[in-house]
Amino acid sequence: MDDGFTWHEDDAGNRAVRKCTCRVAAESVNRIGYSGLSHVLDYWTLDNFATGNEWQTRMKETALKYIKAIEKKPWLFVGGAVGSGKSHICTAICGELLKMHSVRYFQWQTDARRLKGLANDPESYDEILNRYLNVEVLYIDDLLKTKNTGVLNPTDADVKVAFELLNGRYAANKPVIITSEWLLSELMDADEGTFSRVYEKTRGFRVEVKREKGRNYRMADDREARG
Repeated sequence: MDDGFTWHEDDAGNRAVRKCTCRVAAESVNRIGYSGLSHVLDYWTLDNFATGNEWQTRMKETALKYIKAIEKKPWLFVGGAVGSGKSHICTAICGELLKMHSVRYFQWQTDARRLKGLANDPESYDEILNRYLNVEVLYIDDLLKTKNTGVLNPTDADVKVAFELLNGRYAANKPVIITSEWLLSELMDADEGTFSRVYEKTRGFRVEVKREKGRNYRMADDREARG
């Protein structure tokens, strides 16, 4: 029976068990399904990430450097301008990492709301929180995103969720990938104790895009139509 493993023998006659290609592929498919990113991995890739602007080039260069360094367990922070490709590049990174690592996606507005709704059910809260704390790589998208664009005023509950996610990963020395519409300095102004951890862990792996007109590429077609 094919159990997904094969025997290999080196020139000295030493034998060892290795995973066969079919098992490696099956494990990759399972990781993709578990990640919560299967719906976007095919079209948010490194190959189709545009690099026509300086900040886009920095994003891609940092992404490639991060992928190569993942065994050292660094963190990555990509923050700033809306629509500048932050989620695209970080999803593309996850697509590459999923070939060998488990990744879990935390969409801030949806998943933080879910955790906050379990504040009076600590058993369920801890069960869900631990899914994000224990995975090999955690991807937090749109950290502290609010409905009031331009105003960063997180609630105590927001800060609690952010702290528990980030401090838990920090203490366990596990990698985190973060996107946010906020700059890291703004996040630190909101809660220095929580976000100074991000500052420390993302040295060398941090890209921030200033909020300037013309950097929202979700509106590219409209700009071209008006142009």
